Amino acid sequence: MVGESFSLSVIVRNRGEGRSDATTLRYYQSTDSSITSGDMEVGTDSVGNLEASESEDETERLTTPSEPGTYYYGACVDPASYEIDMTNNCSTALTVTVEPTLATYAPTAEVLDYFLEITLGAEYGGSSSVIRKWSRDPLIQVHGNPTAVDLDTLAQVISELNELVGDIRLELVQDNANVVIYFEPESRFPSILDGYVPGNSGFFWTWWSSNVINRATILIATDQAEEARSHLIREELTQALGLMRDSNSRPKSIFYQKWTTVTEYSDIDREVIRILYLDDVAAGMTRDDILALFSDSD
Repeated sequence: MVGESFSLSVIVRNRGEGRSDATTLRYYQSTDSSITSGDMEVGTDSVGNLEASESEDETERLTTPSEPGTYYYGACVDPASYEIDMTNNCSTALTVTVEPTLATYAPTAEVLDYFLEITLGAEYGGSSSVIRKWSRDPLIQVHGNPTAVDLDTLAQVISELNELVGDIRLELVQDNANVVIYFEPESRFPSILDGYVPGNSGFFWTWWSSNVINRATILIATDQAEEARSHLIREELTQALGLMRDSNSRPKSIFYQKWTTVTEYSDIDREVIRILYLDDVAAGMTRDDILALFSDSD
């Protein structure tokens, strides 16, 4: 969250054959995952002399930025005297996602209306019009015959969603899954899922307890073209997170009711996903609860 404290821990190791001189370790915040000395410096530590293969642990307490977004943190040591190889002086990046809170985020009326349209209830199954969302990590297992492009698309969608869904994290797993995605011909869908509604080339079904989603099955038709499958992967996985309704109002939205091959989130799509996974938006909330929540935050 905005203004939250966290620790960045670094191990400085002398990989040379001789004793290294004392140096300075500099901590950086970056806009990408490549940490360099050209990034924004956010702290320093002193590193003493190190014998060959000796290491020193350092930790810096930092505070997340005031603006929501994805940030990258790491560290670089200043070159020591007589150092020959300086290509390993910077660490890999730690990804920090700063989520909005009611104190830092107020959706427009347009965004809030779309959020309520997409999240309250479900397209099928006759469920009540309340908020449903995950409280634990969706662990995703793939069955059937996806192509390499399908798997790349799935990995990309998971990465994008993980920047939007707060404290939960989507992950691909080999077993113990609570989300199963089947890549199969559409003709096989009825035998895979009892609740399948014929005529859908992509389909999801979720199960919940006290409006907290705990399991999902997703069907993707392999007899659709590649671009269509890329759209269906994004749409069905996103909707299985609790954004279960379609809309006729926005052709560029992933939630558009009519047939489309949109393969990226629109700006308003990202906003409604992010709102659903704000801590203050609780499973079981009604339309009036949501309106009151954001009215109180003004």
